[in-house]
Amino acid sequence: MHGVRHELLVAQADAAGIPLVAVRIPPACTNDVYEDRLAQAWTTAATPSVDPCGENGEFHTFVHAGPIFTEPIACRTGEIVERGGFVFCDLTSPG
Repeated sequence: MHGVRHELLVAQADAAGIPLVAVRIPPACTNDVYEDRLAQAWTTAATPSVDPCGENGEFHTFVHAGPIFTEPIACRTGEIVERGGFVFCDLTSPG
């Protein structure tokens, strides 16, 4: 759904010093499949009502710099497209 490039997720996890747990879901999967896969990946959570991916109307972002990171994540904006009532801005790695 969010389409963040894998290499950016890897760079983000590396810069934060945490292991990346990739949860792959099929294209256009149902929320039931999404929630099941996410639940399998998370072993603990702050509260049961928190969605770590920021669903339910929140604005989705990709954090590329901040005090948690050893260095900023190099990225640049790409094409902006609308699909199925959602607007996406592609993020790419430079080079």
